[in-house]
Amino acid sequence: VETCPPPDARRGDGLQESLNQLPNKNLDVDGQMGPGTRAALRALQEKHGLPKTGEPTLATVTGIREQLAAG
Repeated sequence: VETCPPPDARRGDGLQESLNQLPNKNLDVDGQMGPGTRAALRALQEKHGLPKTGEPTLATVTGIREQLAAG
């Protein structure tokens, strides 16, 4: 069973800022989980072989962190 994502992932603005550090991302940092943010999450989920939910799950947030750490 997957646990809740860390608190910073539940806030759309922190999540958007993190996604914007990845290649080819240019999201408006407005704190809203809108269609652009969800599409970026689904693309990242697909890349990492995760279910494409568009939600900031723990596995998705971990994938973002790993990708950022890898540069």
